[in-house]
Parts: sequence; C-alpha cells; structure tokens
Amino acid sequence: MFKASNLLHYVLVLTAVIFLNLHAAGQYVFDYNPQIIKAYQEIGRLRFVVAEQILQNEKQRNPQNLAIYHTENSMDFLKILISENEDLFDELEKNKSRRIDILEKGDKNSPYYRYAIAEVYVQWAFSRLKFKEYFSAFFEVRRAYKLLEENQEKFPDFLPNLIGLGFLHTLVGSVPENYRWVTDFVGVDGNMDQGIKELTEVLDSALTTERYAHLRAQSLLFLSFIHLNLQKDMQQAAGLRDIVGRHCAEPDSKDFSPIMVYIYAKLLMKTGENDRAISLLEKYPANDPRYYPMHYLDFMLGKAYLHALDPKAGIYLQKYINGFNGRNFLKSAAMLASWNAFIHGNIHEYQKYKSLIGEIGEIDVEPDKVAKDYFKEDRVPNICILRGRMLFDGGYLKRAINELESAQCCSSLRDHEDSLEHTYRLARAYHESGQFDEALKNYARTVEEGRDDHFYYAANAALKSGLIYENQGEAEKAKDCYKRVKQMNFDQYEGSIKQKAKAGMLRLKKTE
Repeated sequence: MFKASNLLHYVLVLTAVIFLNLHAAGQYVFDYNPQIIKAYQEIGRLRFVVAEQILQNEKQRNPQNLAIYHTENSMDFLKILISENEDLFDELEKNKSRRIDILEKGDKNSPYYRYAIAEVYVQWAFSRLKFKEYFSAFFEVRRAYKLLEENQEKFPDFLPNLIGLGFLHTLVGSVPENYRWVTDFVGVDGNMDQGIKELTEVLDSALTTERYAHLRAQSLLFLSFIHLNLQKDMQQAAGLRDIVGRHCAEPDSKDFSPIMVYIYAKLLMKTGENDRAISLLEKYPANDPRYYPMHYLDFMLGKAYLHALDPKAGIYLQKYINGFNGRNFLKSAAMLASWNAFIHGNIHEYQKYKSLIGEIGEIDVEPDKVAKDYFKEDRVPNICILRGRMLFDGGYLKRAINELESAQCCSSLRDHEDSLEHTYRLARAYHESGQFDEALKNYARTVEEGRDDHFYYAANAALKSGLIYENQGEAEKAKDCYKRVKQMNFDQYEGSIKQKAKAGMLRLKKTE
C-alpha cells in the first residue's frame, strides 16, 4: 500500500532533483566550445552574418554560455573599428553594460572571467578613441589593465591573457615622455620590448598548436600594428611579413580573411615590396557580400598604384572616397588623388581633388593633417620631386634616385624650397639604398640650408644622420646630430622627430 509518508518522501526527492537541475542549468559558464571557436574565426574573416547565426544557435542551445557574449563584443568592436560609423557606435554601445553585467555572473575562479571582462573594456576604450571620447577610454583601459594583472597573478600560464597585456605594455612603452602623465593616470606600466615578447609568445603558440589557432589573427594584427607604427626594425618587420604571407589565403579559400590581406599588404608596402602588395590587393573580392566591407583596402591599392606611378591609382582612391562613410584617410585620399592627376598631366582633376580635401573627412590621423596643410598651400608641386618621392615611398629606390638625379629634375628646381626638398629626398633615397656616404653628404647639406626654415626636412635630416652614425658606432657624431634636432624650430612632425632624437640620446647614454 502506498503510504502518505512515501508520497511525501517522493515529492521531497523530486523537488530536490528539480531544484538541483534548475540550479545547474542556471549556472553561467565560459565554454569556448568548437561552435564558439568557429564563430570567432568567422569574425576574424569579417563574415559577420555567418558568425551571428552561429552565436544565435549557441545562445538558444545554451544561453548561460558567457563565451557567446564575449565573442559578440569582438564582432561589435571590429564593425566600429572598420566602419568608423558614429551612429553604429552609438547603437552598439548599449550592449557594453549589458554584456559586462552578464559576464560578471561567471565563475571568478575561471581564467576566462577577468580576461573576458577586460577584453570588453579594452575594445570599447579603443572604439571611443575613434570618436575622441578620451576620458571614458582612459578609465576603461585602467579597469582592463587591473583585471588582466590580477588574472596574470592568479593564472600565470593562461596564454590568452598576454594578448591584452602585451598590447597595453607596448602602447605604454611608446608614449612620449611629455605624455607620461597619461599612463600614470591610467595606472599602466610596461615597455615595448616586454609587450612584443608577450605578443610573440601568443603568436608562436597560435601558429603551432590547434588549441590557440583562433588567436592567430588577433596576435598578428597587434604585432603588425606595432611594427608598422611604433617599431622601425625592418628585419623584424620582414620576418613578420613572411609569417603573415604563409597564412594569407586566396579569396576563394574558406580561410580567406580581408584582415589578413590588410596586414600582409601593409607589411609588403612597409618593406619595399610594392609590386607584390599590388598583386595581392588586386585579388581582393571588391563588394563581396560575404564579407563586411573594408574600404581601406581600396585606399591601400590606390596608394600602391600611385607609388608605382600607375594612373589606375585614381580609380581606387575615388572608390574609397565614394564608398567610405567614416572619418579617417579621406583627406589623404583626396590629396593622393590630386597628386596622381598632377603627375599624369590632368590639371583640372588635380585642382578638383585638392579642393575636395577641405570638404571631406577629419584630421584625427597624421596623413589627414598633412593633407590639410597641403590644402592650405597655394604652391603647385614640383613634378620631378613628386615623382621621386612617390617612387621612394614605394621602395623603388633606384628609380627614385635616377628620377631625382636626372638633368630634367635638377633644372626644374624653382627656388630655395624646391632645392631643399630635392636634396632631402635624394638623401633619403641614398640612405634606404645603403649608400650611407652619399646620404650623409646630402643630409648635411639639408641641415645647413634648412636649419632656420619651418619645414621638417633639416630636423629629420639631422635625426637620420644621427641614426647612421649610431649604427656605425660613431657615438659623438650621433649625439651632435640628436642635439641639433632639439635646437631646431619647425612646424611639421615636431613632436615625433624630437621624441626620436631624445630616444637616440637615451640609447647612447645606456652604452656609455
């Protein structure tokens, strides 16, 4: 006979089981399962529609998987970074607090807990920098750094942590001395060598182990940013270029990624492989609906064509101007398009694009500031010097020297400014081609003739001379050059050039 007491016991047991199952089902976990990794890889390929569907399916299957929300934020970050669309930024920003709240429900004993939250903070900090929200960005970086430091202390063998730490350490190490108050305020410490070492450790594991293969694109992106913008070691840049080249898939491959194309093309152009960069960028599937539009690749191809003096540059620079609705490199694109038109004798197009500089884009990045200064000038370029400059920028050093040394170019010099720039451009071409005696001779002439001008030529000539002497072991001559930079007053690139000269003095002091 079924007794009431048995019924009560049965109900209590059943209730306990249901309660425990509900409790277990409601636990938040960081589960970076194969579907999350696949979504992460699709995000790296800019196949956001595919990634969103994968994440939506995972959310329906396991809404307590916090890896979903971490991965979603990476997708939002890339959308903002690539598009520079302020309306999109405002729309997606609403997700930040909600995601932080969800991630904070995770297990604090998981190495992914602080790491995931920190990544969200870092990604939003750098998104804010695009739109000059500096104060909020500083606080988010500060919060992220604290979380990453705590995580490193608790889980020293957790490799993904080194991506955020490595990038922040590198950026802090590159901050000029007169802006150190910013890093003190944020509370981030570190140096460039430390950051590069940490990011390289992640890259090595991403290249050799399947477990961290999904971190390959991110570590390559950060390291390439450092070598393109902060480091001047061409040998290291060439080594990274070769690594990226081995992982840059063809457009029809399932592993194809516009981001990898961007990184590889940038490194090719940096190391003087302009023709290879053109061949790579020409294969990019323009307006392919499978990928989030990355208009900057059109800008890069236009620039690479211009460096080769190919008139097709105008097609891609115009394509970038028409297609990109963001903030940066629009003025620069118009300036380059005007130079392209001028080089090929189309004065109407030259004037049209030069006027356009004043109508489009912002001046947040150095190339756009240079374009704005060019827009304000009434002066028409010297076509021979301009051709030599473009060839030099493309790594066509022999052609650049031949152009600048030609009788036609020498006879075309109109005044002191032309003469000064001509000597400076020739010195740069000799320097990069390894003809150091000729470079030093022309640098010295540039310094002598331009030391009292507002142009940057003389100051940079002194800086470059110092670098040559430093590499040759001529410490005293190098010091004299770096001191000269400090004594000069000029308008363009003053902070950057003087900071590099100061860094040179510090290097020499360490070797005394």
